[in-house]
Amino acid sequence: MNLRRVGFCALSLSLLASPALADECNGWFPDLNRGCESVGRPAGFAAPIAQPFLFEDAFVTTGAQTLRIDQRFTNKPPFGGGEGEVVAAQFRIALTERFAFIGSKAGVMWTRPDNPLLPHDKTPIPLTLGFKYAIHQDADANRFASFALRYGDAFQSGSNGALMPSLAGALRLGDLALQGDAGGSWALDAAHSSSAFWHLHAGWAGFPVVTPFVQLSGVHWLDGGDGTTTIPLSPLGRRFFGVPSLSVATAERFFGPLEGGDLVNLGTPGAARLDLITAAVGLQLRVRGFVVAAAYERPLNAHHGFIGERITTSLAIEL
Repeated sequence: MNLRRVGFCALSLSLLASPALADECNGWFPDLNRGCESVGRPAGFAAPIAQPFLFEDAFVTTGAQTLRIDQRFTNKPPFGGGEGEVVAAQFRIALTERFAFIGSKAGVMWTRPDNPLLPHDKTPIPLTLGFKYAIHQDADANRFASFALRYGDAFQSGSNGALMPSLAGALRLGDLALQGDAGGSWALDAAHSSSAFWHLHAGWAGFPVVTPFVQLSGVHWLDGGDGTTTIPLSPLGRRFFGVPSLSVATAERFFGPLEGGDLVNLGTPGAARLDLITAAVGLQLRVRGFVVAAAYERPLNAHHGFIGERITTSLAIEL
């Protein structure tokens, strides 16, 4: 039933996209057509790299990128310090000038907490797929807006996934390139949490190749899950608790509520009304279609989720 709902939304977006074939670049895959001057990503607008699994920008582009996230955990429970690594990939395919197919999250996460009760672990990052439709494109005025609908956490253990609608906009004022989005992740089962998210991104477009930027990001949890998701324990943890793994609900009684931000949906019962706000500063280097970027990010509020501090790097090709 949930997959039918996703399919219906995708069909609706494709019908919205079809008029673009007649009055814009007349054909499919405009970025692969040399005779088609598609809008794509105008100069000076950096692709988002901080919070990359949630922040979907306003541009319809074709390309792929690899991402690496090196993250220090907060010293607070349950991790008690330690580090994590993420290696992931994303792709986007412009089917028309206004309509794109997107894959915005898939990869692997390694966690090495300092808490001896928790093991060092390797976890797949569930796939996110969806569509994006440009509702406004004005290249002369440098104003853009789009709507995206994604199906997230599709293969997270025991999950029916989540619907992720979002609206994004972009505006250039001289050398100042502004971008932002707002959206939500609505869990399709009781085991996982639902949340709303937003991002504000400002880049300086006054240099020919390099774009420095700053970004504020926020996640607000609207409700928690039922706490049935399990957390594995180390041999020491099994001796202490007497079971091979803890439910999130049990862990919450010991450590307090915790959610996974942009990486994993834990379904903590007490997640409702939690907030995670982060600030990032970074740099993008673009030479023709090759893009290298890096960002440093850290939390600004008391609830840190998994994040003590984070460095994200990416290598991308964008047509």
